[in-house]
Amino acid sequence: MTKEQIDILRNKYFEDRDACYADVIEKIKACELIEPDGVDKLINYINNIDPKRYFDTSFLFNCIENGIVDRNKVSHRKYWNLESKLGVDKYISTLNNVNSLSRYEPSKTVHFDGDIIITDPCYIVRAPHHGTTPITDNDWRACNYGYDMEALGIKNYITRDTLYGDWSCTTYNSDTKESIGSFCADAGLVSVLALDEVLKYNPYFDYHEERNWTITLIENFKGDVYIDVVYLGDDINNFDCLDIEVRVIGKGVNKITGEPINFITAQTGL
Repeated sequence: MTKEQIDILRNKYFEDRDACYADVIEKIKACELIEPDGVDKLINYINNIDPKRYFDTSFLFNCIENGIVDRNKVSHRKYWNLESKLGVDKYISTLNNVNSLSRYEPSKTVHFDGDIIITDPCYIVRAPHHGTTPITDNDWRACNYGYDMEALGIKNYITRDTLYGDWSCTTYNSDTKESIGSFCADAGLVSVLALDEVLKYNPYFDYHEERNWTITLIENFKGDVYIDVVYLGDDINNFDCLDIEVRVIGKGVNKITGEPINFITAQTGL
């Protein structure tokens, strides 16, 4: 997505967050269920919410345990959804939107010089279910599930969330529009990796030869690659996350022949 598009989303998300926060505070102060000395406690709780961990525990349970709400007053069914009555659930949604903004930004650009593969990083990891022995107790966990491949000795790579989940994609020559490969995902991730580093880590890896629908192999590539998020909708002001697509983009040459190798990927299946 362009910087301008992300800035529009950022402004919208922050406005939504601030409006929801003001609404929650107003409802807390007016709620007859909250104990007199519980108002400040609850506002402090709202101010320090970690949206990533918020749904690990019950909002109402926390209010009871911290003396914000009297247990004897919540026996009636109408108070069981206190979270919604105060608008806290909606406020959490706006916090998650704000925190999601970085997911729409382009990845870093990485320079490659040699054969590269585009695939889900889970395919290259050594594991018993792949018929290989890990170099750690659990290589998938050790590499932070594909995001920190340095733990496996792989330094030239990019990994990011597909934003869609599992998918199948086609890789196209940007100049001729012809298909030059395909790939898919089983962990909702996409990576671009230097093949020589992958094989050094896992000499048994052969998906690029035996399961080429899972991996796009681009040989002798010398150039730069990044992963972008493209908004396919008509109006960013009416943003819908269903209208975005993650694409891998590369610009370079064949290091042997000097011919251009420019490519872009697109989701072409589920």
